[in-house]
Amino acid sequence: MINAGLQLGYTALRGGDLVGSFGFDSAIRHDGQPLRGTAAFARLQHRAAELAYTREETKFPLGLAELSIRLKRRALGVLFTDFVDTVTAELMMESLQRVAGRHVIVFVSLRDPTLQQVVNQCPDRSILLAEAAVARNLLQERGQCLHGWRDWAFSAWMCRTARCLQVWSIVT
Repeated sequence: MINAGLQLGYTALRGGDLVGSFGFDSAIRHDGQPLRGTAAFARLQHRAAELAYTREETKFPLGLAELSIRLKRRALGVLFTDFVDTVTAELMMESLQRVAGRHVIVFVSLRDPTLQQVVNQCPDRSILLAEAAVARNLLQERGQCLHGWRDWAFSAWMCRTARCLQVWSIVT
């Protein structure tokens, strides 16, 4: 996801737009002030390299509320993230709707083809059966969330590549 964000950032910088970055999980970890011009790409890369994956649960209400406060002008925000359960997903979407009242938000989530592979395999040991059950549960919860969000004021685009992105544009 970081590479996709960098590609998007580079394209925007080439077009003369201001590009900033913001990272959070259970706390704000990174806030890169918006910069303009392709010379700023090196700084954007450096900021992205400083981001680290953690095992801490992402607190979307905290992070998105803080981002909304820090954005002084109307902005296009692209949220690269994922979710693991329906509770976290609903909190995230409620928070995104609040931010979308002032800003245009695009939600991007990677589809993990490994989960479907685990579900489709023929388990020959009990551990593989347990893995398949967990993977199926994750896919079902994700499907319920994505289907439920279609009832909200969202428009969605999905591609059909091996490493598929699911992109949601939040419209208020």
